[in-house]
Amino acid sequence: MIYQILMSLSNCIKINYQPVYTSLINLDANEWTRMVKLFIDKLAEKPIGRILSDKLIGYIARGYSITIQNHDFPENITVFPKIRYTGSRTVLIVVPSIPYFTSIDTVESGLCEDVPDKFFSNLSDAILHKPVKYKLTFDNYSFLLSHGKQTGFISLAHELIHCLRKWEGINTDDSLEEDNTIYGIIGSVLTYNPDNTEVYITENTIRKEWGMCPRVTHDCKEIFCMYVRSTHSNSDKFTKHSFYECV
Repeated sequence: MIYQILMSLSNCIKINYQPVYTSLINLDANEWTRMVKLFIDKLAEKPIGRILSDKLIGYIARGYSITIQNHDFPENITVFPKIRYTGSRTVLIVVPSIPYFTSIDTVESGLCEDVPDKFFSNLSDAILHKPVKYKLTFDNYSFLLSHGKQTGFISLAHELIHCLRKWEGINTDDSLEEDNTIYGIIGSVLTYNPDNTEVYITENTIRKEWGMCPRVTHDCKEIFCMYVRSTHSNSDKFTKHSFYECV
């Protein structure tokens, strides 16, 4: 435990950069590496993020390995945040050094309080950044959704949660893995009990620590992405500083 406290996760992860050539705004090796380390160290500044970091450090100390790269060529010809399991104890996480700016689906707090309906009762837990009883489906309720900001910081936290869920052996249903990583479903959400207090590790509990609205689907909308040419008209809305934003 003392070892984990003294170690930073950013010092335990392999961080590899290789150029991705583009005329669009992008980060060079030093800029990208600095961003990745910023995100990892920032994650551990809050209690839930600290637990996530310490658990991963514990696995790495036992011979597991995380590599973060800015692409995964030639396995994929496009670049976007992702995790790929390269072995039972090794994972590769992609953090883009090129534009990949998106928005995600959120629901505003207080929207469905005291509504006597099964769907809204379930949704109310997610709005409180808590696990839900069953998967959220908005086929008949898309009007409830708002576009929320998704940052590279939260995207990396999301992939690290996938990694820990894999190593803890609880990502047994691929069809629900994204839902369990984002908001959690009771019975299959990543849970710990430090000091006899139940703690959930989801993207939403990380978002709560940083004052962000809860995410409720895995969908996203491209705002400015290198491989989506129709979004290039938004390029003037972003600078190198945009890559470093955490919230």
